[in-house]
Amino acid sequence: VELIERPCISCIEARRHIVSGSLGSDDRWPHFGGRVARLGVHSALALPLIVGDEVIGSINAYAKRRDAFGEHAVQMGAQFAVPAAVAVYNAQLLTAAHERTMRLQRALDTRSVIDQAIGIIRSRSGGSMEEAFDRLTQLSQSQNVKLHTVAERLVEEAARRARAAWRARSAQASSIAANVRHSRGRRAVTTATDAPARSSDPASSAAASRSPTVPPSETSRTTAGIRPG
Repeated sequence: VELIERPCISCIEARRHIVSGSLGSDDRWPHFGGRVARLGVHSALALPLIVGDEVIGSINAYAKRRDAFGEHAVQMGAQFAVPAAVAVYNAQLLTAAHERTMRLQRALDTRSVIDQAIGIIRSRSGGSMEEAFDRLTQLSQSQNVKLHTVAERLVEEAARRARAAWRARSAQASSIAANVRHSRGRRAVTTATDAPARSSDPASSAAASRSPTVPPSETSRTTAGIRPG
């Protein structure tokens, strides 16, 4: 009852300004007027905000003094109400456009997540898109949660598994690389150890290289010329 008996409501309904100089005794708002009068507020001025043929709100002014708003106040308020109405109307348009954009973005995000979940189910089951969507719907109904929530959980689970698999492959590759480096290092050490063994007596090798080589025929002639005495 209190909500529908205020100067601003009456102003919007009448599409014109409303003035009261004694709210406590104004029978248009018996509940509201008596309450604000006990708070020391006695005068009110309400001006409609009109854009085209539409009333989009009202401007309200209150005063403690009785009969505080005369004709001059009404005229000044009306002049201010025109640009104020345009500003409020533009703000409403901006807010509505922002809300529509957010709803559209949420719908696109939801659709994208659902499509990703359908792709994950198809990759696991090999079924068609319709079968994957039916499976996703069954999960939503069985868990009693919204479809996009189930899809988000499925996508997050697949992402966690992919990250874990990637970490495992990276660790395996690092281990293989370390083993290869270790094996190469052992071969290099073995080669360096065997090289001196093949030429451990440099003096003998040098003497052997300096010793003259006697042809077999010369050796035979020498041996034949020596007889026992």
